[in-house]
Amino acid sequence: MLEAGGTRILLDPILETPFSVNCYPFPKVSFDTQAIRLEKFDAVFISHYHDDHCSFDPEMLDLIRELGFKEVHSLTLNAEVCIGDFSITPRRALDAEVDSILQINVQLTAEDSAAISSLKILNVVDSWIDDETLELLITEGPWDLILWPFQTMLEIDALSPQRAQAPSRTLPPEWIAQIAALNPRFIVPSSCQFIQEDWSWQRQRYFPISYAQFETEMVNLARTSNFSAKTLRLNPGTSIELSPKAMKDSAPLSWIQPIGDQNVDYTFDLNAPTDSIAEISKRLGPLTQKQQDRVSSFCREELAARYSELECVEPYFDQPRRWQLDVYDSAGQLEKFHYLVKGNELTPQGSVETPGQPEWITEIPASKLFNALENGEALNSLYIRINDTRFSARVEQEFEETEADLLNDPLLRVLYEGKFGTYQKAQLRKLKAKNEV
Repeated sequence: MLEAGGTRILLDPILETPFSVNCYPFPKVSFDTQAIRLEKFDAVFISHYHDDHCSFDPEMLDLIRELGFKEVHSLTLNAEVCIGDFSITPRRALDAEVDSILQINVQLTAEDSAAISSLKILNVVDSWIDDETLELLITEGPWDLILWPFQTMLEIDALSPQRAQAPSRTLPPEWIAQIAALNPRFIVPSSCQFIQEDWSWQRQRYFPISYAQFETEMVNLARTSNFSAKTLRLNPGTSIELSPKAMKDSAPLSWIQPIGDQNVDYTFDLNAPTDSIAEISKRLGPLTQKQQDRVSSFCREELAARYSELECVEPYFDQPRRWQLDVYDSAGQLEKFHYLVKGNELTPQGSVETPGQPEWITEIPASKLFNALENGEALNSLYIRINDTRFSARVEQEFEETEADLLNDPLLRVLYEGKFGTYQKAQLRKLKAKNEV
């Protein structure tokens, strides 16, 4: 939240815990939802479509209007939006189809004079910055405060824990160079301030960079260059008061309550124990018979039909491959589904073992598959594993030769390819239905 001259704006607000099903604020906090309902904000800005940032495409904008919001607008790159003392300009990110960067200028008028000053804030959000945008941002400086996404989140590596390679535990060199070039007064390691359940293998495998490491690298940068920014850690709910000449702590937000130790940091451990999908499925609760039937019908009939509508993008499947889909119920019991995959053709082979060993394996809890189908649940909370084993030497060699991509898993492609913000749309429709009762 930013506040100046009586104007209050929110940037990518998350006001619930957990959010996106299995993401908990880190450090731990609670939200006073009754108090939040009484708060008044002048505008809410959403930077991009990931569900930890509230994503809105045109259909979602319509759904929001149907909930009663009148002023709902899409942003245009490089087009300034003025709200009170704030002007917000979206800038292009490296992955322009996914991310955007928010440039925020704040006009300040001193209470005891008519003098006007300004602050320049850059919210990099989750973005990587291309060279052209970096040059533009340098000319738009000098920057008072930059919110920098310090994590290199490893959600893809977590799909196959046994195959995960040790990542870099330091900031990418291009980030260091860009931070030095922008050289703000203050820099805040931000974004991805969440963590998963304590039993989730993802908890210690998603985030390889700690707050302490970020600050160490900023100190080292200052020692070897003209970089002079001070690193600020802003936990959820904490506040600062920033002026052109000074920065000081401010009263925390009353509607966000800290819980427990707030001086915590990310730990990363590739050797941390991982529960099987069977054990994880036991934690998720049973499906009704109707829900079970929906999952079975999808696996036996719908999956193949929907896959045939997709283009073949995975060279590994240029040759016929035996795919095994393992679906676990809430008792940890396994039902195997076998398919033959070639190009965009997927042929069910039934639930019995097919001749020869599987050449691709997908494991998922039945309840998560149902939620993906009916509630739009996103990849990060599916607790799905892909090829989390070692195959024959031939298959392993062909994985390597074709550079097989886990994200081209047949189930993932059917669930998500060409679909936008499925989780958010499902939640908005639930709100609409609730309001109509």
